[in-house]
Amino acid sequence: SVSSTVEQVGAPGRQWASLAIAACAVFIVVLALLHFLRPDLNPMADSVSDYLVGAYGRLMLIAFVGLGVGHIALGLAFLNAYPSHLRSTVGVVLLVISGLAAIVSGIFPGLWPEADAAPLAQWSELSGSIHDLVGLLGFLTGVTAANLLSNRLRKAGFLSGSYRALVWLARVIPLIFLFMLFFAGSLGIPGLVGRIFVVGVLSWVILASIGIRSGAITNGQR
Repeated sequence: SVSSTVEQVGAPGRQWASLAIAACAVFIVVLALLHFLRPDLNPMADSVSDYLVGAYGRLMLIAFVGLGVGHIALGLAFLNAYPSHLRSTVGVVLLVISGLAAIVSGIFPGLWPEADAAPLAQWSELSGSIHDLVGLLGFLTGVTAANLLSNRLRKAGFLSGSYRALVWLARVIPLIFLFMLFFAGSLGIPGLVGRIFVVGVLSWVILASIGIRSGAITNGQR
């Protein structure tokens, strides 16, 4: 039964999965709100990271923290929901690193348009470099984690119904990421592609969290 399956997942796993869903919801709500509060930014051309700079930057920091906590909580949900031979420990570690990277990249925004004079200009450049490098680390570790964890669940026979989409999302997200890196800028749509990438990542995190929380991602064996 569903109730017995949920019990097999264990309360800690379900609680961490619930936190992951709530944290992702914070990111979604805040980012949606910022699209109305910052009409000066073009969603087609400007990345979501641009909301960190200028007015309402602290709101976007909250969103980044939510995104990071969502990844970390999902990693802990995997850790508590499945024994070591039924999960990718490397995937869990990479998922947590991706979450920490999201938080750090939110703390260090990109280049500040108003930072013209030293030392403010130097700090702005350093902050932008940290944001870009840590953000790239977060993207790479998150994408890798999604593929490792999805493949392990698939091989264990844990994925059925709509949860098979976890494997599909894990494979498509890297393609969107590569398109964003190498083609979106020249096409003038880096903001749009970046948002599609974020939607893909959030979809994977939320779907995996719902599956763990409900007990649906399991074959009934521990």
